[in-house]
Amino acid sequence: RLNRHAFVRASSSSSRQNDDEDDAEPFLVPANLFPGFSTPEKKAANSLITLMTMAATRVVLDQWCGTRHRSPMYNKLIDYMQKGSPHTHMNPRPIRDGNRWLHELMRHPEVDFRLAAVRILETRKLLADTEFNWEVMDENAKEGIRAETVELNKAYLTRLCGDDVNDDDGGEKRDACEDVEYERDDDDDARETKE
Repeated sequence: RLNRHAFVRASSSSSRQNDDEDDAEPFLVPANLFPGFSTPEKKAANSLITLMTMAATRVVLDQWCGTRHRSPMYNKLIDYMQKGSPHTHMNPRPIRDGNRWLHELMRHPEVDFRLAAVRILETRKLLADTEFNWEVMDENAKEGIRAETVELNKAYLTRLCGDDVNDDDGGEKRDACEDVEYERDDDDDARETKE
């Protein structure tokens, strides 16, 4: 027997070609989707800030690892992130929130750590202003979502339609999708019906 599967379709008013703008139902994102952030864009921006902080820290660490000598701050900062320090009660300080991590580094009792924080801050700003290609990131994110959506839908439909079902009267196997058709109702929603 054919199982019914629910299909969810999301659309925005801009994607509807034949509907009036007034009749279009708005695409709403729940306010509590990301606690502490009012919109998904703010959550993404915070994640990018953390990513930029990680990248800037890596750039500064690479600068400290010169061809002739290694700065003593290189090992100190690595140890701070991996093992912690006495003022953090030896708790490791990995970069999970870029801004919070830098604030904490700026309050470090040692001047070298505070100077490192300033250097990372300046490097992060330079990366965001000049080196990071925002258009390429936007295109890559959108293309990645489109490609993954196609792949996941293809895999789901292949699995759905590839399952064989037994005929009720003789045990003969047939393709599960051969007797499924899609109809459009007044709400323009796709439904599965069995012939």
